[in-house]
Amino acid sequence: MKKILALVLILCFLALCGCEKGLKDYYNDVKDFFSEKKDDLYDTAQNLGGRISLSGKNGLNGHDIITIKPESVEPLCGGLCAYDKLNKTQKKLYSVMLTAIDEMELRIIDITPYVGSDGFSDTVIVHRAILCDRPDMFWAPKTFTLLSIEDSSDSYLCFKNYQDEDDNVGFFGISKSQRQKMQTELENEVNALLKDASAYGSAFEKEVFFHDYICENTEYDNDSASNLTDANPNSMTAYGALVEGKAICEGYSKAMQLLCLKSGIPCCTVYGEHSGVPHMWNIINPGDGLYYLDVTFDDSSSKAVLHNCFNITKSHIAKDHVFDEPFSNGKNYTSSDGFNFFCDDCNNTSLNYYKKSGAYIDDNYASALAYISKLDRAGKSQAELKNYTALSLDAAFDRLVEKAHGTVEIERCYRFESEGIIVVIW
Repeated sequence: MKKILALVLILCFLALCGCEKGLKDYYNDVKDFFSEKKDDLYDTAQNLGGRISLSGKNGLNGHDIITIKPESVEPLCGGLCAYDKLNKTQKKLYSVMLTAIDEMELRIIDITPYVGSDGFSDTVIVHRAILCDRPDMFWAPKTFTLLSIEDSSDSYLCFKNYQDEDDNVGFFGISKSQRQKMQTELENEVNALLKDASAYGSAFEKEVFFHDYICENTEYDNDSASNLTDANPNSMTAYGALVEGKAICEGYSKAMQLLCLKSGIPCCTVYGEHSGVPHMWNIINPGDGLYYLDVTFDDSSSKAVLHNCFNITKSHIAKDHVFDEPFSNGKNYTSSDGFNFFCDDCNNTSLNYYKKSGAYIDDNYASALAYISKLDRAGKSQAELKNYTALSLDAAFDRLVEKAHGTVEIERCYRFESEGIIVVIW
């Protein structure tokens, strides 16, 4: 039984966040594993964590069946909430499922009044919406069991294999006492960071602080990315990134989302691929519109925290990121379907990191020199600059050294060719 559950968790890992940081050293292993195993994993999830059809209600005999009354739902932050994309019936199911997850309910829940003609599709949609909206609920299961009765509209939800009476943690993977301890640890870490972030006035400055903190204090979990059978489930959560200091793309994205939402900055997760490997990043509104943000990719170097994927347009990120399809409430979804509640065009550039900070090299070098001088006065000794000239990085660096003479004496630089970035050191 544990082996089957492990397979389901691996499926969710792959379907949601099997990315590899930089996709350089571990990409081929992850891609090959996904290509060879995904059909078997999807079948396993459909049988155990998907829809199970019973010939009649006798199949539920001996099971404790409960009902949960829908209540009003308060989002962590207004804006970019998947909940807002749901219809009225789905919103009721959202409330029921949210309560069940919060209480780590293992009994069978009657959801018949809250699903349409395709109860499985509605449950898939609502389950994905909760995963998108609640990065604080690190214990939320990545899968579920939907029990349907043949020749009936009756639907029942369960967060475990309903036939395994000895399973005391179900798809949650941890006990209630473990969850409470971990939740306290996460809340303490988040509150400390929110206190530090209060020193910054604008949403943009807070966003930079959160981004840089995650990059500087989180280690990419290469072991989980390259050895999926032994993947650490915490690495797919904000808890893994902020408390344990280790995560893969989903953990990076959820940590960024959680900190932003707690600061009143609308932020959501985005599902897709990079070079054929499943990946996750963020969509965010820091004040003047929507942008894309990929914290994982900005933490791809041990030499410096980069901001190449900080508040960028869709056309920019789409050069090497492939989006899962936009959500459509008229479509029937299965557990293997990928979709996004938010994948807007995002054409704003004013709060792009390099534009807003003046951290770029253009033909007259004025912005770059002003930025270097500002950092030097603040006691800093290095600057990350985006090359917007037609020159190569080497040529742009040589010209910058020449023009900066008399202001600072630049000693060396790190070049990031594919990103068009120079980190200069003086």
